[in-house]
Amino acid sequence: MSIWSSNPRVNQQIPRCVVPLPPLPQEMELFTSPSDLGNRKEKCFQLVGERLLATLPRDTKVTVKLDMMATNLQTDIKRLYTVVNVLEAIRMMERLGMNTYQWQGWDNMMPSLVWLRQMADKQDMVGLLEIAKKQAELAEIDEKDNTEELDEMKLNCVMMTQKLLMLFLILPEPRIISLSVASCVIFGPLLTKGRRSSCLQKLMDISQVLQSVGLVKRVMVGSKKTLAFQYVWETVKLIQGKLDS
Repeated sequence: MSIWSSNPRVNQQIPRCVVPLPPLPQEMELFTSPSDLGNRKEKCFQLVGERLLATLPRDTKVTVKLDMMATNLQTDIKRLYTVVNVLEAIRMMERLGMNTYQWQGWDNMMPSLVWLRQMADKQDMVGLLEIAKKQAELAEIDEKDNTEELDEMKLNCVMMTQKLLMLFLILPEPRIISLSVASCVIFGPLLTKGRRSSCLQKLMDISQVLQSVGLVKRVMVGSKKTLAFQYVWETVKLIQGKLDS
């Protein structure tokens, strides 16, 4: 039975229920599939790194089972492997087995950066960076369809992280570098277009993990707003002497 009366005066006294309209979608949501929209943050290496570090003590050594940790963090184990490999590169993690790592603590990071600064000097990263910058300016980074074995096939995640950090440590102020220039230094200029894209994605993943540690941050540079990363940790001075392995 209807609650409305034929008498207009009665109807004016009956309160109407106002149903609020849903908010308008964001512009980026209009071009993003629902599955990607729900999982975008879960796929971010920075977030996975932050969540992992939040579970670990500052200095106490802890054994980490990656399959169990991935379940606890509700993330893909392959992504967790990448995060742990980046931490291994700065000796905050140590590999004990296929699925087992040991957390070494935050205090190991600074000595690792000192060692990487020495390695950067030994490998003449300053000179390699200057060559890469000139090639980038002249658009001479070749994308050749060759079949020879390239450096990117020889570097694992730990090695790539260490090479990238060596570059950050020798940068002059404001200590910013684009990943395209970094890839040219680390992998060389002779890459096919597909391999260059693959290398850039690997460096992006590593940089996101380094963000979770607090070593770098994302920045946009130039009139074209090119994505780059800036080293924001302490300046690491070159210490002359014998390199520790």
